Amino acid sequence: VEGECYTLGGIAFDGNKIHEDESLRKLVESMPGEPYNPVQIATDARSIRDKYGEQGRIFTKVIPERVLAQEGTVLDVVFRISEGEQVTVQDVLITGNVRTQDRVIRRALEIMPGELYNSKKVEESKQQLGRLGFFEKPISIEAKETDDPTRASVVPYCALCAPVRASAGHGLSFSTTGMSPQVLATAPAHH
Repeated sequence: VEGECYTLGGIAFDGNKIHEDESLRKLVESMPGEPYNPVQIATDARSIRDKYGEQGRIFTKVIPERVLAQEGTVLDVVFRISEGEQVTVQDVLITGNVRTQDRVIRRALEIMPGELYNSKKVEESKQQLGRLGFFEKPISIEAKETDDPTRASVVPYCALCAPVRASAGHGLSFSTTGMSPQVLATAPAHH
């Protein structure tokens, strides 16, 4: 399929029981009749997987399969879907944090133990953690499978970023590198 220009023919779905074809088709930006674009097809597959992930089905697999049509330069795409089980958050295991107290990270998370896993809330949590300014970006939050296929641990990885330096307007400065505060300005001399 390399080298030649192909046109996207039909788009179909296989294995979907929860969502009807029409609802999934609304998530797909690839349009029949346009040039076949494998990057966009991969993005479409991710959009379908995200739709399931918002409903707790985080282990859903979506595999786009190319089928060469009889015309020879037309590719049909069938999105093969394995929907998976709904998953509940069992616990939150914070890793990589040496910058702040874990409760600060937990407060920024949009997803809590006992809730249905929601991939949209996970993305919002990443943004919230990024806004704290304590950690490197990108911040990763992974779902770790447990012994129970309907439960997962949420594992935010918060990598330390460069030391934060702050200064106050009244002549004091401190650093998180372990140094003690320093007086930066002296009182004016009286004459």
